[in-house]
Amino acid sequence: MNMKSRIKVVTNLEAYERSGATPLVLALGNFDGVHVGHQALFRMIRSCTDEMKGEAAVLTFHEHPQRVLHATPSPLLLTGFKQKLSLMGRLGIDLCFVARFTHEFAGQGPEEFVRKVLVERLGVQVICMGFNARFGHDRAGDVHLMHRLGESLPFRFLEAGPVELDNVSVSSTFLRLLITKGDLERAGHLLGRRFSAYGTVVRGSGRGREIGFPTANLSLECEVFPPRGVYAVLVHRLAVRMEERSDAGFLYEDEKAEINLKGVLNYGVRPTFGAGEPVAEVHLLDSHEELLGETLEVVFVERIRDEKKFASVELLRRQIEEDVIVARRLLAAAQTAPDDGNFVAAKWPAYVV
Repeated sequence: MNMKSRIKVVTNLEAYERSGATPLVLALGNFDGVHVGHQALFRMIRSCTDEMKGEAAVLTFHEHPQRVLHATPSPLLLTGFKQKLSLMGRLGIDLCFVARFTHEFAGQGPEEFVRKVLVERLGVQVICMGFNARFGHDRAGDVHLMHRLGESLPFRFLEAGPVELDNVSVSSTFLRLLITKGDLERAGHLLGRRFSAYGTVVRGSGRGREIGFPTANLSLECEVFPPRGVYAVLVHRLAVRMEERSDAGFLYEDEKAEINLKGVLNYGVRPTFGAGEPVAEVHLLDSHEELLGETLEVVFVERIRDEKKFASVELLRRQIEEDVIVARRLLAAAQTAPDDGNFVAAKWPAYVV
């Protein structure tokens, strides 16, 4: 994985100017979490792209289709938009088409979508899709249809098989369950990296600074969180750039400008000060720079303790002192790759494709 991510994003499919000279190899799906199953599919299209000297692309959605179809707030998202773009860029995807998933969009017949949008509008030459993916009106589009359409329309279809790890088929649904239960080690196996979240530093109440432990309050992009409590974390400072290129879309770039900063993160309602909405706030152990407005990636390494209401602010301060000692020990022992604190290949086995 690279320290820098770069990916072209097309948000207006009608304004996209296709290049007839460069073959387009495209994966179709939502890709929430960008887990090892998605990564296997991306490797498949990347290999095909290199062979054809083409461009590796995905087509995904702003909205999770199930939310639109059923008018519910679920499923909750494992990755926010910027983090998903960043991960895909680091995995070798050149171009991301982002479609608006509406009832009108969902009403298209799958054959019409493939022919009019993928083949005629975008000029896709190779389409790849997971073995259990469904799309189109009444979810009638599946791999059986795609194999059949590939025989009559000018594209080649590649089917990505299931990915199993620890005798479990990897899926975004199962990952949501693991993370909300707090099984971060097992979730890391299925993600191929430690669970992490992008967040923007926003202004907080300043209580942490008052008791000697200044915190950066985070507006997190993702919607799936581990249980409330205190965690030892690694923090990457990100330089993010989104440059508008045309009416069709923009260029997304981010770079890990500073990595593996050690921290203690509290996620909860801060009951000692009067419970409110859950918030995430991180105290960096060896840095006191002003971070307001910056984008951080917080990498969850290990849980330290549950959230607790203290009888006094002084008792809370003493507990945070102990949390910092424990966090330093846990983070010193954490097995991290030298270039990126997310990845611990020495600890997690290779998955089976």
